Amino acid sequence: MKIISTIIIICGFYIAIYAGDTNFVASFKTIWKTHDATSILEFTEQNVITNKSPETLFARGLTAGVLQDWSPGATNYWEQAKQMITTNDTYSLSGKSISTFQIGMLQNIFASMGDNPPTWNTNSHMKVFSGPLDEPPLLHVLERISTIPLAE
Repeated sequence: MKIISTIIIICGFYIAIYAGDTNFVASFKTIWKTHDATSILEFTEQNVITNKSPETLFARGLTAGVLQDWSPGATNYWEQAKQMITTNDTYSLSGKSISTFQIGMLQNIFASMGDNPPTWNTNSHMKVFSGPLDEPPLLHVLERISTIPLAE
């Protein structure tokens, strides 16, 4: 009985180690595999409205930048994600630092692309979805955000 109790405690500790929303990331990866740009955009917009978090804001920025060719939109959503991470006391300082640094680097890259309005280009979508991986671009950053360790 002690062994079972110990296993349950260890599993519970392991599950609670992260402050982020790994469920959203899993759902985003699943919808991305549909290669339906409209559904992906609707999914991210709806999640920003109903479940605003650093993960949903980052994903919405990603769809703005990659599916809408909308650099200002991407950088705006990513700035909001950075602010949420920075002001969240449940995140560890090292996790905050790494995640906000990565988002900041992406903001700089996308900001250098110009001040273009959002567009909807199915040719661009075909290029995005024809890559060698069947996952969203920059997924590693989204996963990093969702697995920021809890503050001690």
